[in-house]
Amino acid sequence: DFDDVNQAVEDAKEEIEDVILNTEKDDAKSDLDDVAQDVKDEIDASDLPDDVKEDLKDKVDEIINGAKDEVDGSTDFDDVNQAVEDAKEEIEDTILNVEKDDAKSDLDEIVQNAKDEIGASDLSDEEKNELKGKLDEVLSSAKEEIGNATSKEEVDAIVNDVRKDIEDLLNGSSGDEISEEKEIAVSDLE
Repeated sequence: DFDDVNQAVEDAKEEIEDVILNTEKDDAKSDLDDVAQDVKDEIDASDLPDDVKEDLKDKVDEIINGAKDEVDGSTDFDDVNQAVEDAKEEIEDTILNVEKDDAKSDLDEIVQNAKDEIGASDLSDEEKNELKGKLDEVLSSAKEEIGNATSKEEVDAIVNDVRKDIEDLLNGSSGDEISEEKEIAVSDLE
């Protein structure tokens, strides 16, 4: 009967769509594994401390496993693709946040070393306190800029600018010159 033929055709279409969707899911999970491995290789090659590397790799695994669960639960191609894209974005954000924290720690160390250098200098206490105050301003401003940064390159540029600002400060450039240079550097980034 004609209805049976139509039903058989519909059933066959559904089976084919299920096979295609399952293939898409397998491909997506394989893609996620590749992303995870690439990111872990990048993490291993970075200059982050070993404990931070391990924590970061664990976080990557957690994100990837969550995305694989989403892929498995997906009922269409768009959901599969969205799960993969969301995972990639979450990994990028996680890595950027770790890089930001690492950069802020580096800046703390750089500023502390500069303060130690100022403290050991022949300058008057008033001059020392003024320079240390300027260092604190540079540090505070840089940490805020790092917090707003949207890429590793931007974070690196901010750290390099601060290194130069501190070097200039220690070598006697005025704070106004430093602020102008910093504003120019920041506007160049934007």
